[in-house]
Amino acid sequence: PQKRLVMTHPDIDVLLFGNFALTDANIIPGFTKTGTWYDYFRGTSLQVTDTHGAIPLLAGEFRLYTTKKIDGNRRGLVSTTIDELDPERPTQLRLLPNYPNPFNPTTTLHFELPKTSPVTIDIFDILGRRVAQALNTTLHAGTHQFIFDGSNLSSGTYLVRLTTDTQSLSTKMMLLK
Repeated sequence: PQKRLVMTHPDIDVLLFGNFALTDANIIPGFTKTGTWYDYFRGTSLQVTDTHGAIPLLAGEFRLYTTKKIDGNRRGLVSTTIDELDPERPTQLRLLPNYPNPFNPTTTLHFELPKTSPVTIDIFDILGRRVAQALNTTLHAGTHQFIFDGSNLSSGTYLVRLTTDTQSLSTKMMLLK
Protein backbone atom coordinates (compact mmCIF):
# COMPACT_ATOMS: atom_id res chain seq x y z
CA PRO A 1 0.00 0.00 0.00
CA GLN A 2 3.03 2.34 0.00
CA LYS A 3 4.03 3.65 -3.42
CA ARG A 4 6.65 6.06 -4.69
CA LEU A 5 7.75 7.59 -7.96
CA VAL A 6 11.17 9.22 -8.42
CA MET A 7 12.21 11.47 -11.29
CA THR A 8 15.77 12.75 -11.49
CA HIS A 9 17.18 15.43 -13.77
CA PRO A 10 20.34 17.56 -13.63
CA ASP A 11 18.16 20.60 -12.79
CA ILE A 12 15.56 19.13 -10.39
CA ASP A 13 14.63 15.91 -8.61
CA VAL A 14 10.97 15.08 -7.98
CA LEU A 15 9.65 12.55 -5.46
CA LEU A 16 6.01 11.51 -5.23
CA PHE A 17 5.08 9.04 -2.51
CA GLY A 18 1.93 7.99 -0.73
CA ASN A 19 0.29 5.77 1.82
CA PHE A 20 -2.54 4.00 0.04
CA ALA A 21 -3.42 1.84 3.03
CA LEU A 22 -6.53 2.30 5.18
CA THR A 23 -4.41 3.09 8.25
CA ASP A 24 -1.78 5.73 9.05
CA ALA A 25 1.83 4.64 8.44
CA ASN A 26 5.44 5.77 8.56
CA ILE A 27 6.75 5.90 4.99
CA ILE A 28 10.38 5.79 3.94
CA PRO A 29 10.19 7.99 0.85
CA GLY A 30 13.78 7.40 -0.33
CA PHE A 31 14.93 10.96 -1.03
CA THR A 32 17.61 10.98 -3.76
CA LYS A 33 19.90 13.33 -1.82
CA THR A 34 20.21 15.34 1.37
CA GLY A 35 19.42 19.04 1.51
CA THR A 36 16.31 21.16 1.20
CA TRP A 37 13.24 19.59 -0.43
CA TYR A 38 10.04 21.52 -1.13
CA ASP A 39 6.54 20.17 -0.50
CA TYR A 40 4.69 21.24 -3.63
CA PHE A 41 1.14 21.15 -2.21
CA ARG A 42 1.84 22.73 1.18
CA GLY A 43 4.39 25.29 -0.06
CA THR A 44 6.74 24.35 2.81
CA SER A 45 10.28 23.00 2.91
CA LEU A 46 11.93 20.01 4.59
CA GLN A 47 15.59 19.72 5.51
CA VAL A 48 16.60 16.14 4.65
CA THR A 49 19.65 14.86 6.54
CA ASP A 50 18.86 11.14 6.22
CA THR A 51 17.68 9.97 2.79
CA HIS A 52 16.10 6.91 4.41
CA GLY A 53 14.29 8.70 7.25
CA ALA A 54 10.59 7.92 7.79
CA ILE A 55 7.75 10.41 7.35
CA PRO A 56 4.33 9.77 8.96
CA LEU A 57 1.42 9.83 6.51
CA LEU A 58 -2.29 9.53 7.11
CA ALA A 59 -4.23 6.77 5.39
CA GLY A 60 -4.56 7.77 1.73
CA GLU A 61 -2.21 10.75 2.07
CA PHE A 62 0.44 11.52 -0.53
CA ARG A 63 3.22 14.08 -0.88
CA LEU A 64 5.08 15.64 -3.79
CA TYR A 65 8.59 16.95 -3.03
CA THR A 66 11.00 18.75 -5.37
CA THR A 67 14.60 19.90 -4.97
CA LYS A 68 13.71 23.33 -6.37
CA LYS A 69 10.89 25.52 -5.15
CA ILE A 70 8.01 25.74 -7.64
CA ASP A 71 5.90 28.85 -7.19
CA GLY A 72 2.23 29.14 -8.07
CA ASN A 73 -1.27 28.82 -6.65
CA ARG A 74 -1.93 25.26 -5.45
CA ARG A 75 -5.40 25.80 -3.95
CA GLY A 76 -7.96 23.46 -5.45
CA LEU A 77 -5.43 20.99 -6.86
CA VAL A 78 -6.30 18.52 -4.11
CA SER A 79 -9.97 18.31 -3.18
CA THR A 80 -9.62 17.69 0.57
CA THR A 81 -7.48 19.25 3.24
CA ILE A 82 -5.23 16.74 4.99
CA ASP A 83 -2.63 18.98 6.58
CA GLU A 84 -3.24 19.13 10.32
CA LEU A 85 -1.32 22.43 10.47
CA ASP A 86 -3.72 24.07 8.02
CA PRO A 87 -5.55 26.90 9.85
CA GLU A 88 -8.62 26.28 7.68
CA ARG A 89 -8.88 22.63 8.82
CA PRO A 90 -12.18 22.02 10.66
CA THR A 91 -11.89 21.61 14.41
CA GLN A 92 -15.14 19.69 14.90
CA LEU A 93 -17.54 17.43 13.03
CA ARG A 94 -20.27 19.49 11.35
CA LEU A 95 -23.19 18.60 9.11
CA LEU A 96 -24.51 21.71 7.42
CA PRO A 97 -28.07 22.07 6.08
CA ASN A 98 -28.47 20.75 2.56
CA TYR A 99 -28.93 23.17 -0.31
CA PRO A 100 -31.35 23.67 -1.87
CA ASN A 101 -33.96 22.68 0.67
CA PRO A 102 -36.66 21.79 -0.37
CA PHE A 103 -35.08 20.04 -3.36
CA ASN A 104 -36.12 18.16 -6.50
CA PRO A 105 -34.50 15.76 -7.35
CA THR A 106 -30.92 16.61 -6.17
CA THR A 107 -29.44 18.50 -3.25
CA THR A 108 -25.92 19.12 -1.99
CA LEU A 109 -24.88 17.94 1.47
CA HIS A 110 -21.93 19.77 3.06
CA PHE A 111 -19.98 18.43 6.02
CA GLU A 112 -16.70 19.03 7.83
CA LEU A 113 -14.38 16.40 9.30
CA PRO A 114 -11.74 17.34 11.89
CA LYS A 115 -9.76 14.13 11.23
CA THR A 116 -9.53 11.27 8.76
CA SER A 117 -12.49 8.98 9.47
CA PRO A 118 -14.74 6.32 8.02
CA VAL A 119 -17.91 8.16 6.99
CA THR A 120 -21.42 6.99 6.19
CA ILE A 121 -24.35 9.13 5.13
CA ASP A 122 -27.70 7.41 5.51
CA ILE A 123 -31.11 8.77 4.52
CA PHE A 124 -34.15 7.86 6.63
CA ASP A 125 -37.83 8.46 6.07
CA ILE A 126 -39.91 10.15 8.77
CA LEU A 127 -40.76 6.73 10.26
CA GLY A 128 -37.07 6.00 10.82
CA ARG A 129 -36.63 3.48 7.99
CA ARG A 130 -33.37 3.73 6.10
CA VAL A 131 -34.26 4.42 2.47
CA ALA A 132 -30.76 5.04 1.09
CA GLN A 133 -27.10 4.89 1.96
CA ALA A 134 -25.67 7.88 0.13
CA LEU A 135 -22.03 7.44 1.16
CA ASN A 136 -19.84 4.78 2.80
CA THR A 137 -16.10 5.50 2.61
CA THR A 138 -13.08 6.84 4.48
CA LEU A 139 -12.34 10.55 4.01
CA HIS A 140 -9.54 12.87 5.08
CA ALA A 141 -9.97 15.81 7.40
CA GLY A 142 -11.46 18.78 5.61
CA THR A 143 -14.61 20.22 4.09
CA HIS A 144 -16.57 17.90 1.84
CA GLN A 145 -19.70 18.05 -0.28
CA PHE A 146 -21.83 15.28 -1.68
CA ILE A 147 -24.70 15.51 -4.17
CA PHE A 148 -27.66 13.37 -3.17
CA ASP A 149 -30.11 12.26 -5.85
CA GLY A 150 -33.60 11.65 -4.47
CA SER A 151 -35.26 10.87 -7.80
CA ASN A 152 -36.20 7.36 -6.60
CA LEU A 153 -37.90 8.71 -3.43
CA SER A 154 -41.37 10.14 -2.88
CA SER A 155 -42.04 13.70 -1.79
CA GLY A 156 -41.62 14.12 1.93
CA THR A 157 -39.36 14.95 4.84
CA TYR A 158 -36.20 12.87 5.26
CA LEU A 159 -33.48 12.69 7.88
CA VAL A 160 -29.82 12.71 6.88
CA ARG A 161 -27.47 10.98 9.33
CA LEU A 162 -23.71 11.51 9.05
CA THR A 163 -21.77 8.91 11.04
CA THR A 164 -18.02 8.71 11.70
CA ASP A 165 -16.06 6.32 13.89
CA THR A 166 -16.81 8.47 16.98
CA GLN A 167 -19.86 10.66 16.29
CA SER A 168 -23.19 10.90 14.54
CA LEU A 169 -25.08 14.03 13.44
CA SER A 170 -28.48 14.44 11.80
CA THR A 171 -30.40 17.07 9.90
CA LYS A 172 -33.66 17.08 7.98
CA MET A 173 -34.37 17.80 4.36
CA MET A 174 -37.52 18.03 2.26
CA LEU A 175 -38.07 16.54 -1.19
CA LEU A 176 -40.86 18.18 -3.20
CA LYS A 177 -41.78 16.64 -6.56
